[in-house]
Amino acid sequence: LLAIWWAVAALQLISPLFLPPPGQVLQKLIAIAGPQGFMDATLWQHLAASLTRIVIALLAAVLLGVPVGIAMGLSPTVRGILDPLIELYRPVPPLAYLPLMVIWFGIGETSKILLIYLAIFAPVAMSALAGVKSAQQVRIRAAQSLGASRAQVL
Repeated sequence: LLAIWWAVAALQLISPLFLPPPGQVLQKLIAIAGPQGFMDATLWQHLAASLTRIVIALLAAVLLGVPVGIAMGLSPTVRGILDPLIELYRPVPPLAYLPLMVIWFGIGETSKILLIYLAIFAPVAMSALAGVKSAQQVRIRAAQSLGASRAQVL
């Protein structure tokens, strides 16, 4: 693949504006990763900022999504209320919410973290719901017959 890229770039079958040679891309990568960086921050600082956003959104989605999924699995009323809302927004690509996030929360960290959160929350909640629904009734009844409380069974 690298050889094809190099050949296409060397023969200029595609404008260098759209397909720069591999060497030029490597030089730019080294420059961005170095102390000069890009927009006053190195590649590693940008990477750390992105990973921080992902971790914050993941923690929030897990801390909210797992209890929501468990509640939906245990209570038909909760499922009847929350399942339609989650299923309504789940198929929409998260980037479709980007204009709303920018309008409501600005271009800062909040909108970026919320966008990632929206991408993660529904799958986490639905997975927790599936986990509750897939629990074997025989094992639940066995635990109850041994005197386990509802919290212990959960």
